[in-house]
Amino acid sequence: MAQTLIEPYSLDSSNSYTVTNLTVTGNITVAGNVTSSNNIVASGNVSATGTLTGTLGTAFTNANLSGYTTQAQTAEVVSTAITGATSIVTHDTSTGTTFYHTSIASNFTANFTNVPTTNNRTISVALILVQGSTPYYPNAVQINGTPQTIKWANALAPTPTASRVELVTFSLIYMSSTWTVIGQLGTYG
Repeated sequence: MAQTLIEPYSLDSSNSYTVTNLTVTGNITVAGNVTSSNNIVASGNVSATGTLTGTLGTAFTNANLSGYTTQAQTAEVVSTAITGATSIVTHDTSTGTTFYHTSIASNFTANFTNVPTTNNRTISVALILVQGSTPYYPNAVQINGTPQTIKWANALAPTPTASRVELVTFSLIYMSSTWTVIGQLGTYG
């Protein structure tokens, strides 16, 4: 028999509950464990102080986890190819943090937008550069439109290589309301 929960949704925490189907458009907070043999889908927040076990469904957008996280596999979204990069190029981190560049026209500023500004966090961003006969790279970075200084590996700005695939990674570190950007370029092929 289906049970209707009245907002705020609350169940007696001293009991265990088995739910066959549960659709939530608000938030779920559990002071214990959550186990699911199917997808866990919520358009709000799901938080558990115990163990969260199951498959996060495609509608699950944010997971704030504390403690160790164990995963069998992960897959990241690669944004639609950015063609002809020049000047300031927007990289919207709300759609993913891996960006694929082709037919790069000049060195460019990578403007990372929709970057969360929560202190004591780091976000990794990757730019895949398919180089032509004249190679280019992101020689400047902005975060949410504000220019940042790149601290390159070995304290030297890299020299890109023609006709190769290169991977530029940035660690965006937010501490004490200040950004630190660490960059590295690797050449492949």
